[in-house]
Amino acid sequence: MDPLSVAASIVGILAAAGKISELLHCVVSSAKDAPYVVTALAFEVDDVRAAVSALQGLLMHHPISAPSRRTKLIQLDRLIVTLTEMVLTFSELETAVSPMVVPEGGKTPLKTRLRWPRIESDCSKMVEKLQRHKASVSLMLNIIQWYVTLLARISVYLADEFSQRIGCGSYSIAGASRSSRRNASAE
Repeated sequence: MDPLSVAASIVGILAAAGKISELLHCVVSSAKDAPYVVTALAFEVDDVRAAVSALQGLLMHHPISAPSRRTKLIQLDRLIVTLTEMVLTFSELETAVSPMVVPEGGKTPLKTRLRWPRIESDCSKMVEKLQRHKASVSLMLNIIQWYVTLLARISVYLADEFSQRIGCGSYSIAGASRSSRRNASAE
């Protein structure tokens, strides 16, 4: 899979997550007796979407902040497997969630309410899958962001060292200014 395919997969996952999130929030708001796990599923979808969006930002939009030395630690085949599993999970989710959606202003049909225990079981499995996907993407983000954080810490350290040395005798700007004036008046 080339980088363009990875980018397309990420965009597709973000679109699917957005659609499913909207459906789940619709189900939660319209079905008062919906199992709590449906709400948990909506939150997990939103979390996965946020993590994938952050990954997209680092890999596609800010390649400078994602140095090649760090991105090479993320195996391309692992990234592909994770993205493929996400696509399959979101496909399953769409199939599972679509029957739960009630037209606006309508009531949840009795048939759907009778299936809540099964739906609850399926949603619990989906929550677990989404948590695994989120963990994989989060690990990838941590690998990339570790380097960026290290650079920031080094920059702060160097700036602190520089400011301390400037404040000391031989590196003092005021001292350098005085000695240059003395040298100029001596000539």
